[in-house]
Amino acid sequence: MEIVDSLRVDYVGTLSFHDYDKERNIYLMEDGQKGVIFLIGESGEVLARFPLSSDGPNAVRSPKAFGLFDGKITIMDSQKGFLVFSDTGDITERIEIPGPYFYVSTLRTPFFEWGDGWAYIRPERGKVDYGSRMEMFRKTYSSPILEVFDPASQTVCHTMPFPPETIYQDGDFYHWTYPHIVKNGEEWLLQLLGELKYHVYHQMGNEVLFQHTVDLDIKDAVPILGVPFEKMDDLYELWKYIYFGKIENLYVLDENILVQYTKGVKEETVRQHDRSNPEGWASFMQTVDQHIAVLDKSHQVLQKDIPVPKGLVLTQVVNDNDEILALKDQEYFGVEEDHVTFYMLKLKQ
Repeated sequence: MEIVDSLRVDYVGTLSFHDYDKERNIYLMEDGQKGVIFLIGESGEVLARFPLSSDGPNAVRSPKAFGLFDGKITIMDSQKGFLVFSDTGDITERIEIPGPYFYVSTLRTPFFEWGDGWAYIRPERGKVDYGSRMEMFRKTYSSPILEVFDPASQTVCHTMPFPPETIYQDGDFYHWTYPHIVKNGEEWLLQLLGELKYHVYHQMGNEVLFQHTVDLDIKDAVPILGVPFEKMDDLYELWKYIYFGKIENLYVLDENILVQYTKGVKEETVRQHDRSNPEGWASFMQTVDQHIAVLDKSHQVLQKDIPVPKGLVLTQVVNDNDEILALKDQEYFGVEEDHVTFYMLKLKQ
């Protein structure tokens, strides 16, 4: 991977990349600490910014995902469905999903277009009941991944069956699966937490059907560990000293598929660092090696263990030039700048 360009945003704070719209050539970013949304132009200029409101006509109660659809800022709210915003922060459209429902975690994208409706990561249905966590997670490990909302009938249905032969079928508890989906035409790619493989699906009519699993075959990775469901609360203590290998991002480019992953860190090394010390833990995280695997469009692994340059935090965003946007980590480089810098990374040919 090589740096081919950069994007400087004159802003003091922490910015997260959420999406890119090639028609408008704009980037959607957020300062999650301050709750501010930004639209950034191709030269780094701030085209629009507005704070997220917690009350009033433009209130967002619990944002779970951010995206750009038809060039419009769209937020998945865990209570209000999809909210479409103008560039000035006014809600211009509301798409309510039948409830009640809730999400255990945040999502990478609000939804995918599906005919006249929308497909999105399936939420849990009903109200939160902490007394039935075991039942909820057991069900999650075998339930479809996608929910589809038909606005005409105001009904939902499910598709994309849970992939076979994952760690989540071994009978242990691993917490939430944190599903991440990348759609490429009729092909859907699914990645789950704690696995160094992804799952390929194909859309046939109104169904998204499992095809096969692509295993990166990383021999020296640290495996994820689970606990019996009867001892669910023990997982959090176990994970204090486990930094397991996992896929961080999937990128579908014009000619290749790139997978960003970490092999994890051995337990004896993790035990030397204190998770309760945020600054110390953050410094440790900066030292964890990240890698890239390159696959062709038929999902054959061409190359792996390509190092990601240190001090760069890869985002999920790829621009129209097949360049991955990566944040410059100022703490890693020991600088405090009055701007935020993103680098464009591209696969060396």
